[in-house]
Formats: sequence, structure tokens, C-alpha cells
Amino acid sequence: MRINVRSCSGSRLALVVLGVLVSALLPASASAATRTWVSGVGDDANPCSRTAPCKTLASAISKTDAGGEIDLLDPAGVGSVTITKAITINGNGFQAGVLVAGTNGIVINAAATDDVILRGLNIEGLGSGLNGVLVLSAHNVQITDTTIHGFVTAGVSVAGSAVDTNVLLSHDSISGTATGLNVSPVAPHTSSFFVSASSLTGDATAVRVDTGGTVWLQGTTIFGNTTGLSLLGTGVATRTPTHRSSATRRTGCRPPCSAFRRRVPPALPAPQAPPRRW
Repeated sequence: MRINVRSCSGSRLALVVLGVLVSALLPASASAATRTWVSGVGDDANPCSRTAPCKTLASAISKTDAGGEIDLLDPAGVGSVTITKAITINGNGFQAGVLVAGTNGIVINAAATDDVILRGLNIEGLGSGLNGVLVLSAHNVQITDTTIHGFVTAGVSVAGSAVDTNVLLSHDSISGTATGLNVSPVAPHTSSFFVSASSLTGDATAVRVDTGGTVWLQGTTIFGNTTGLSLLGTGVATRTPTHRSSATRRTGCRPPCSAFRRRVPPALPAPQAPPRRW
């Protein structure tokens, strides 16, 4: 029996050529980028590039590398999102809207080593949203230049976190919530909030700190709330010398109020008067 070597070689060549042609005709699979964009006129079928942005944060985050950045191009509604990796969401001064009803605005459930940054957002709960920002797990969370309003559980909450978590709030406004800040870490873990140049107004409780939680307040206004501070167990709230809160005087403080203390630099000794000459 004879084998036609030329015929076999030709068949192999034809299969290789066919495979190359099929690969060229098939669309390339989408790969994640270090920077993506979202716009109100975008489309979630887009690759989230600058010229072909996505429409929602949920779509953009799936196309963004861990440690990458999502930039918002206009003040559109960008939807709720669950964050499971290190990421930066940058509103670029547009105050883009995260508008939700009956659910959470932004859920952070990242690794214990991940850092998450939220900047320049308007998170609205419409009076029925659960949490504006719910932190379940992360290393560091920064929320800056952001407005949070209308949530029935909390504006920002660290609840159920099984890792030590630090949260920085700077130039934020939280109002119209059941609890502005809720700090309830799971023992033996701790959570620390540093709140700077922000305001908590018109909340049922402005700040709630449970065992394992510490809140530092600097240059922050707490005013017009039913309860200013609610300290449970060994929870601690500490204010710095520039703190402007009127929480204990105007809105009340649930015991133990002694845990709300002010740390100031030690006073310098008074200068002694020069000896008097007679």
C-alpha cells in the first residue's frame, strides 16, 4: 500500500492556512486595561477606552486591572458597583451619580492588602438605599470630595469586616441617613476612621462606634443630628485641636461620653516675669 506524501503535506498546509484565516476573522478577546472611562453616553459593550467609554461602573470595573483607575467623563448616573480588587474611581470633579433604591450604593469586598480610592462621587439612596458605601474587606479605603445622602442603614459603614481596615474621609458631606458613620469591626479585628474637613448633618446618629473601632475627627462639623455620637463597648471617638463639632453640646452624646476625648499638645510653661528693679 502506497502513501501519497505530497497529498498529506498539502492537507496539513491547508489546515494551517485555514486556522490562521479563522483566527484573523474572530474578534480579539477583550483584555483588562490599567485605565478605563465611563460616560452617560457610553455603552457597556464598549472596551471602556477614552474614545469608546462604558456606561456603568459595573462594566468598567470588569475591564480594569487590579490597581487601575476608572475615570468618569461627565456627571451621569453610573450605577452601583461591587469592588473586589484594588481600584481608584475618579469623578474628576463631575460629582457623577451613584443612584440606588433598596440596595447598597458601593460595596467594597477586596483583599486584606487592597487599597480602594473613591473620589468626587454623589451617592444618593433616595430614602430607601441601604448603605452608601459598605466596607466588608479592604486594607485602606479613601473617600474624598464625595456627597452621600438618603440611606436607611448608614452613609459609610465598616460592618462585618474580618480584616483590620483604615478609612479616610476628606472633604465629604453625609446627610439624611440613619447613621452617618458606622464602625462595627468583627473581633479581634479593628477599624480606624480619620475624618477631616467633612460634615455630618441631619442624620439620626452622626457617628456610631462599636468595640474595636476608633474615629478621629479633625475640622469636621457634626450638627443637627438626633444623636451626635453613639459609643458602644470600647468604641472611641477622638477629636483633634481643630475639630469644630458641636455634637455633645447641640445634638447629644450617648454614654460613655468620657470616651469622646480631645487630645491637645501639652501646654508650654508660662514665661516668668523679669526681676523688678527698684
